[in-house]
Amino acid sequence: MRWVTAQDLQLWAGRLDCESTLPELVRRLVHATIAAPDRVAFPSGESVQTGGWDGIVQVQTGNEYVPDGWSGWELSKRGDIKAKADEDYDKRTLDPESFDPAKTAFVFVTPRRWNAKEDWVTKKKATGAWRDVRAYDADDLEQWLELAPAVGAWLARVLRKYPAGVLSIDDYWTEYSVATNPPFTPAMVLAGRQADAERARQWLQQGAGTLFVAADSPREAFGVIAASIPGLALEAQAHLRSRFLLADDPTVLRELITTANNLIIGWLAADTSSVGLAIHQGHRVILPTREDQQRGETITVSRPDHDALSKALTDAGITEERAKVLIREAGRSITVLHRQLDTAPTPPEWAKPAVAHDLIPSLLASAWDEQRTGDQAVLAQIAGTDYAHVAATMARWSHVPDAPVQQTGTVWTMRAPRDAWLLLNAYLTKNDIDRLKTAATSVFGLDDPSLDLPPEERWLANIKGKELPNSPWLRKGLAQSLVLISLTPTIAGYRGADIAASIVRDLLQGDWRRWYAITPVLPHLAEAAPTTFLLALEQELTRDPQGFDNRFAKQGPMHGDHATGLLWALELLAWYPEHLTRVTLLLARLGREHKHPKEILRAIFLAWLPQTGATVQERTAALGVLLQREPPIGWELLMGLWPQHHDAGAYH
Repeated sequence: MRWVTAQDLQLWAGRLDCESTLPELVRRLVHATIAAPDRVAFPSGESVQTGGWDGIVQVQTGNEYVPDGWSGWELSKRGDIKAKADEDYDKRTLDPESFDPAKTAFVFVTPRRWNAKEDWVTKKKATGAWRDVRAYDADDLEQWLELAPAVGAWLARVLRKYPAGVLSIDDYWTEYSVATNPPFTPAMVLAGRQADAERARQWLQQGAGTLFVAADSPREAFGVIAASIPGLALEAQAHLRSRFLLADDPTVLRELITTANNLIIGWLAADTSSVGLAIHQGHRVILPTREDQQRGETITVSRPDHDALSKALTDAGITEERAKVLIREAGRSITVLHRQLDTAPTPPEWAKPAVAHDLIPSLLASAWDEQRTGDQAVLAQIAGTDYAHVAATMARWSHVPDAPVQQTGTVWTMRAPRDAWLLLNAYLTKNDIDRLKTAATSVFGLDDPSLDLPPEERWLANIKGKELPNSPWLRKGLAQSLVLISLTPTIAGYRGADIAASIVRDLLQGDWRRWYAITPVLPHLAEAAPTTFLLALEQELTRDPQGFDNRFAKQGPMHGDHATGLLWALELLAWYPEHLTRVTLLLARLGREHKHPKEILRAIFLAWLPQTGATVQERTAALGVLLQREPPIGWELLMGLWPQHHDAGAYH
């Protein structure tokens, strides 16, 4: 394929970067057209100023451009071509350094057109000073580049021609990495994936035929391959880069595979009809795939390691706290993480307007167990259709690149709920919200059947058939969706915070049995609508103070009480200064009869490790109100906060 012409090279010779890049061009061409060179040394960049030969090559068997055995190379972009060629020839003939001229070929290269090169070569050969003499100009380089498509694509980018349909592996990595802020690094892509990277390196050097790479998306698959290459020796890297191209155009692929020099082709298109022919012609092909679609030799890219990924993010300049949030919201998916950091993200296929509404039921439910008929009924209710249609839609979208949903056994989950919410919430309608309200009421409006059992036997509820009809997956998923709704400025023309508050208000209208049934999701409801939650709790404690004591009843050996979710909700809200006083009074109220709420109060106000974001002044004000409203609890707390010789504290 001809992406760079002799005229392009002639123009390039007038640019400043030609002098430093020309050696890299020739080095890449040698690697691209010689299968196993013994030595290829062409200092480039600033190293061109170091003196000595511009290039040294040793090969067992050469070709029409690379002489057999040893050859010394001189490169120049100067306009006085013959004068420079004579100068280099005379200099090297006088001082060949470590070469024996009788056993060495002298090669001169210029990116300019040189019509008199044949006469010059004939005259120099006649002197007999060197075993062979060659000279290549722009026309020769153009023809050499046709034999090395990967090098041609790379040089076209250097010359700012940007060939259509192909990318060098270096260009691919550059585009992939600089698309984000901060730029993506190999350490991010390979966090905890060293074994996968090593398998990739082994195949790149020794593999044959087709390699499948199973990752969340094709971009991630080739990101892993590109990030693995720097782990090779420098010579091996140079050899690979000179033969590695990515393509997505079947016409381009058919042209690529006609080259006599074997390539590594990363194929990005769905049409693989010509891949078999490429393999037959001796080329190697890398195809992205999914874990559930493996065929032949496959590298199944593992999930990134949390700690290694966190370190890679902080090394790139991201704060530790933000790194934790990014990893959590990405669901430990590098594809989603890349989209989160992308400065101009392209939505995946499933988030485009024509199909986005297909995923609204799974977005609002977040997770469910299809083995539970109760879960199936709720999903059908949210979707406004039968569950068979929901299941078919989810199956379809679980088998696409960068899939938004996944199935593990009988459980369906959104892979990265926060990411999906950001992409899909704009497609929510008022009908969707109304159906969600109805579904949430039906799920959270039931009494817990375990209350039919004595307190000490309630931990055996699932064995005795005293379970709620909906799975913990769905109950937690719906509650988490309420949090996401509350954080969204507007949904279908309404404030997200108002929608969440309205739903939470309805869910908390009930006696202690209602609160008992929804205990596991109370922290989510509190986060979704803090003021509504606190008001409802205050009202219920005033209306039925004895009812909440049922939550602290022991539930059997090693199972404690059922108040954990409620206390976690109050601990969560204590971090917000605007809610601290109300949380303090509620914990004090619960602490009149029970020990655990008082322990949480001490943790919140412990001077050297406070569990709140409130300032000293705000904490002092809250303590003042506590002493006025609940003097016994207030003074007990103050005595517990008195400095001690030995003390303990922990983050909750």
